[in-house]
Amino acid sequence: SPLAFDIFGSATTINALRLGLVEAGVPVAEEGLWDVLRLERGRPEFGVELDETTMPAEAGIQQRCIDDTKGCYTGQEVVVRIRDRGHVNRHLRGILLGDTPSSKPGTPLFQPGQEQPAGTIRSFVLSPRFDQGIALGYLRRRVEPPAVVTIGDPTGPEVKVRALSDDGWLLVEGDPTFYP
Repeated sequence: SPLAFDIFGSATTINALRLGLVEAGVPVAEEGLWDVLRLERGRPEFGVELDETTMPAEAGIQQRCIDDTKGCYTGQEVVVRIRDRGHVNRHLRGILLGDTPSSKPGTPLFQPGQEQPAGTIRSFVLSPRFDQGIALGYLRRRVEPPAVVTIGDPTGPEVKVRALSDDGWLLVEGDPTFYP
C-alpha cells in the first residue's frame, strides 16, 4: 500500500502543502481512490462502516482504539464485558464478489438455505489488486469465515466471506493474490 498520512492544520496550511506537493510532481489522486485503497486494506470508515452505535469489537478495531490500561471512560463496562465474558452478534467482514455485478450499500447477504438476511453490504469498490469487486459488510456471528453467502436474495449469486485483521484481508488458498 502507498504511504498515507493524517495531516492536521489550518485550511491555509493544508492547501499550501497540497499545492507544494503538486508543484513538486506528486500526482493528484483520482476521485474514489481513497475508497479503493481503504477497502483493499479492509479498513472501516466512520459514517460508512462505523457510526455511534458500532462497538469496536464488531468492526474489529478494538486493538487500535481501546487501551485496557486506561482508567474509567464512558462505555467501559460494555467493552470489558465483551472482552472478558461475551461476544458481539455481528462482525465486519471482507467480501470477494467475483463476477457478481456491483453491489450498493444495504444489499442483503444470506447464508445458504436461510430466508432471513445474515448481514448487509456497507461499501463496494472495483479492486485492481483483487481483480474483482470487493465489499465490506457486517455479517452475523454465525457466519464464520472463510464462508460463502449469497447476495441480494437467498437464491442470489454466491460470494466469498473473509475475515479482516489489522494487516488486511485474511485470504485463503485459491483467493486472488493480494500484494500489500
